[in-house]
Amino acid sequence: MNNINKVRTIAFFHGEFPCSGAEKVTLDVGEYSCGKGVRVQPLVSVVLPNYNYARYLDARIQGILNQTYGNIELILLDDHSTDNSVELMRHYAEDPRVSAIIVNDENSGSPFHQWRKGIAQARGKYVWIAEADDEAMEDFLQTCVEALEAVPSATVCYATSVHIDPEGQIIPRHYRPKRVTGYTVYGGRDFVQHNLFWRNYIENASGVVFLRQAYEKCDPQSWAAMRSSGDWLFWFQMCIQGDVIRIHKPLNRFRMHRVSTTAKAKKDGFCYIEDAHILLTIEKQLPDISRYRHLMRVGHLYRLIRKAGLSPERRATVEAEVQRVLGVSPAIRYWESVNRLLRWLPGIVTMKGDALPDTW
Repeated sequence: MNNINKVRTIAFFHGEFPCSGAEKVTLDVGEYSCGKGVRVQPLVSVVLPNYNYARYLDARIQGILNQTYGNIELILLDDHSTDNSVELMRHYAEDPRVSAIIVNDENSGSPFHQWRKGIAQARGKYVWIAEADDEAMEDFLQTCVEALEAVPSATVCYATSVHIDPEGQIIPRHYRPKRVTGYTVYGGRDFVQHNLFWRNYIENASGVVFLRQAYEKCDPQSWAAMRSSGDWLFWFQMCIQGDVIRIHKPLNRFRMHRVSTTAKAKKDGFCYIEDAHILLTIEKQLPDISRYRHLMRVGHLYRLIRKAGLSPERRATVEAEVQRVLGVSPAIRYWESVNRLLRWLPGIVTMKGDALPDTW
């Protein structure tokens, strides 16, 4: 049986529903009580996926429940943790805002499987994937929801992130945002062509609130199967459907770990192969991307592979697969380097120069 279905539902709302480890309980939970005798349909479904982050879990849940915006449901998921995460989750089973606690009997092997499972439980108009180890300012949800409600054409709203270390200390960034107030609305196709084409500008799911209706038009099979770059493909599928809102105020705190899924994928080079497939997908959706832009983007990818510290044998394997997918020789990295040196000339396109205003 597929791991994604091997779950044990601990609680829905105020009831306990024990079941065998190989079964998934599905209940029509309907509306929930806000505690004043009024039953409310949540506007925001908060999906909290966790794996061995018990040390952050209680503070994270409290931070979600104490948001200034309160019309939410909270869906807790545990991916077969070996610490006391599940015990901590059980403490919140009686909270009327906690609509589900779902525990895997086997580790799914990918955070994206957990995303997919949690979103499948969501009933809100909007979804926030609040990773267990991250933090949010108390007005994060209110700010994002107000922006989304003001821009009905938007499918994604993301806030500026501050990087923090495992102890919660802010990590200085190599750049400072020019704006820290208000928000900007970008056309989704423009945002993909000028930003997501070059890299995943939406660096952390915890900083995003998105439209569930748009998610239902995505292809979860494609991004959930990836090891490290699935979020990039997911945000592409979401952003291409409508407008994108950027909240300039730093409302999300993105925790950086020395060892992570992304770091492991970079170490063996597998992430660059996934990136090649994503670039191919984007170019198929946006056929007006010029040959020049294509070559410079692929050259940038080869440059990252060269800087990744892979063994000569592994690097040759990764480059060969990228060339097979994208049809461009690794030698293009030399032309990409020259292109960057000439970035001051009219008509020269680089990743930083191509980005839409106030997104870098």
